Amino acid sequence: MKIITETLNERLNLPIGLSTYFPDSRVGILDIETTGLSPSQNQVIIGGLLVFNGDKTGTIRQYFSQGPEDEKDLLYSYLREINKCDLLVTYNGKSFDMNFLEIRENKMGFPPSQFPYNLDLYLVIRKASDLRSKLPNLRQKTIENYLGLGDQRRDTINGLESIQLYQDYIKTGNEKARDKILLHNRDDLYQLYKLLDVVQVCDMEKAFHHLGFPGTPNLQVTQTKRGAHYLEIQGIQRHNSINYYSFGDFGESLQIAFDKGSRTFQIMVPLFQRQGSYYLDLMPLALDENSFSQDFSYESGFLIVEEGGHLNYKSLNEFTRLLVEKIGKERENI
Repeated sequence: MKIITETLNERLNLPIGLSTYFPDSRVGILDIETTGLSPSQNQVIIGGLLVFNGDKTGTIRQYFSQGPEDEKDLLYSYLREINKCDLLVTYNGKSFDMNFLEIRENKMGFPPSQFPYNLDLYLVIRKASDLRSKLPNLRQKTIENYLGLGDQRRDTINGLESIQLYQDYIKTGNEKARDKILLHNRDDLYQLYKLLDVVQVCDMEKAFHHLGFPGTPNLQVTQTKRGAHYLEIQGIQRHNSINYYSFGDFGESLQIAFDKGSRTFQIMVPLFQRQGSYYLDLMPLALDENSFSQDFSYESGFLIVEEGGHLNYKSLNEFTRLLVEKIGKERENI
């Protein structure tokens, strides 16, 4: 295995729409190259990661497999670096990259990684923008061209050509073929960082409602659903999972279930309905109501989460974050 490192001579910053959700986070931009699309049959040949450093500079690290026998060492080193991050940015990563890595690490006999939150920009664009109606497709290079980033690429190959070049490298040791694959992965990483600007044309509050977000470093919200009588918050316990069940916390207002085996949690919050609108009573929960006092959806201790069939995504997300944070602190003392 070979590790290629490059320091970027520029300051890296998260857009405002993300920085409020991920303050002081160690950010990693992730992209992998493989020998095919099947994680059960194909291998990882490059693990690429662009990391935001504490001084706002960036470092690109590429873990390159010089032969099939290198994959285990590549995955071991690459996964350790990934799990140092608080936030991973991918493009179609939930369907491909992260799924591929999970299956390959299992095949190698590694314990399952507790991956950081994955912000999949493909899903953000699909769930929270109108770009599907404006563009022929949502491929990464199409979005790059939409944002005027197309001419910043130096590589000229696609994924299939990358596989063919790697096969050539394995057979002949052709360093030019190797360098083309590395450049392709490097440009995918750097362009994906630039692609973060797409959040400016997305409704990020809506995106986070649908895709989840970190409530705390250990508790990741995966889904929030409005039922007829309860708001249901589901999530994952990333580290030190526990069993904990409560039916009466916070003035008998919440149902809480933490399951150690599945590393999941569920919180059920009573909802009140009036004239087609749904409300949350903040009083029994002892949350900081100042967080909502300037919000149009806050009224006399109640938070309107849905009105006229429209969810108030920003208020709902903030409520969810504060509640999970509060429960997370109490969980640490269990």
